[in-house]
Amino acid sequence: MSHDADTAMGSDGTDAGPLSPEHNRFLNTFTKWIRLIHRYLALVFNLGFLLWFLSGFVMMYTDFPSLSLYESLALRKPLSSREIRLLPQTAHRQSGIETSLSSARVGMVVDRPVYWFQDRHGQVQTVYADTGERFVVDTALVRRIANACQEPAPSIHHIDQMAELDQWTPTPDYVPHMPMYRVDLNDGPRTVLYVSSATGEIVQRLNARDKLWAWLGPIPHWVYLRDLRVHDDLWRQVVIWSSALGVVMCLAGMIQGVVRYERKKGVLTFSPYTQRWFRWHHSAGFLFGFFVLTWILSGLLSMDPLRWSPSRSLSDGENLRWQGGALTLQNFQVPPGRAVDIVATDGHSPVKELHLIQVQARPYYLAYVAGDTTLLLAADAAAPKPMNRLPEDELLTAVKRVNPSPIAESRLLTDYDAYYYAKDRTKPLPVFRVKMDDAPSTWYYISPQTGAVVDIYQSLSRVNRWVYHGLHSVDFPQIFFKRPLWDIIVIILLTGGTTVSVTGVILFFRWMRRKSAHAVRVGRAPITKG
Repeated sequence: MSHDADTAMGSDGTDAGPLSPEHNRFLNTFTKWIRLIHRYLALVFNLGFLLWFLSGFVMMYTDFPSLSLYESLALRKPLSSREIRLLPQTAHRQSGIETSLSSARVGMVVDRPVYWFQDRHGQVQTVYADTGERFVVDTALVRRIANACQEPAPSIHHIDQMAELDQWTPTPDYVPHMPMYRVDLNDGPRTVLYVSSATGEIVQRLNARDKLWAWLGPIPHWVYLRDLRVHDDLWRQVVIWSSALGVVMCLAGMIQGVVRYERKKGVLTFSPYTQRWFRWHHSAGFLFGFFVLTWILSGLLSMDPLRWSPSRSLSDGENLRWQGGALTLQNFQVPPGRAVDIVATDGHSPVKELHLIQVQARPYYLAYVAGDTTLLLAADAAAPKPMNRLPEDELLTAVKRVNPSPIAESRLLTDYDAYYYAKDRTKPLPVFRVKMDDAPSTWYYISPQTGAVVDIYQSLSRVNRWVYHGLHSVDFPQIFFKRPLWDIIVIILLTGGTTVSVTGVILFFRWMRRKSAHAVRVGRAPITKG
């Protein structure tokens, strides 16, 4: 298609004759506005999208530093059954929490066992499990916590009490742990530990290498700048509007690229531009513009701007129905210390932490042992035996309490499907997938090892999975776990997007130079009398 504004092309590619003056004016006005929209939005966003594509290469292999539950458990000593002298309900009374609990667990802080109680408002109270004293953190205890996290004990350079979240703890997840203690170690990797004043746990750990990769990847990619990210609503609006304007910029560029398309017989090029950087930008945009658009659009959808994607976890009411009512500590007839001993005498590794859970009003201890291994122990049985998983019928009964619709299908998955998966294969397997015959076509993914609903998909969230994750991470099942095929495809696409952005940035600086040179010429021009 020619970009000539005076003629139109017929459907068979032949000249359809001259355009009418009205059509000619409309086409000129339309192409002018498209050009201006693309140009001025590109002036604002081109450098940002260049950083986004470059950081995308890093994001293929790294993430923002965080400490998983299993990594946190590895830093702590095993539970001492002899030291757990208080029953959960006794310790709960000592905690001062009067509202119903959302969770309760028991673990070690240095060499003493503690109960961690969290209510439904997110408030956390910690009580020593040997005396019932309220837990209080000071600098001396933080030093002991840091020394106990590895052998030999690390040399501590400095300990600071943080009154505000910092660059490495910028999300609301860390707020319940404030004020935190930052511990800088005198080791080769320059490790930094963050200790919660509410629980005494190490909730973040990173070193100089983690920081470097974060600055090259997640921080520019997610706009994780501390002064912005700690204001969650503001950060969300900045990302939404930047992505939305980026989508407009890409659409305008793609329209302009099609309008400027000019096929020449016997020549591979299709760009009418003779200047090198204009030609490269047009060609790269023509070839990769669609992928750039889908990446920016899926980034926008990741923020759920219209709140259209359903939650993928149980609501508070659903969680109560799953548990069979509020967590009732009086039902835990087996003392936690005995539960620890039962697991140990059964030939398993030492218990690092016990979670007090409830499924259909029946209490269980969920024991975390070595690595990512978990065991379940009925807390109301006279002679409980450790179990690897809960029975399917018990889980299906819990599902029916949450959602009374008919069950269309129930299946135990031993490998990931198109919706329940993880790139680093950290999500637990096997998992029950229960499909409901209800209006939103709900699917529950339930871990029999922990007795928890670990993921929920409905029709809209399955659509969101493809338009967000599918387009953004190219995590289509056919290629996602076929490395290095996935790597090659994503690197090629990122290279194309980077080329579009690099050429756009170069054109921006050339435009600025021309404007500056023009301003200088105008300023030096002699003033003539009329």
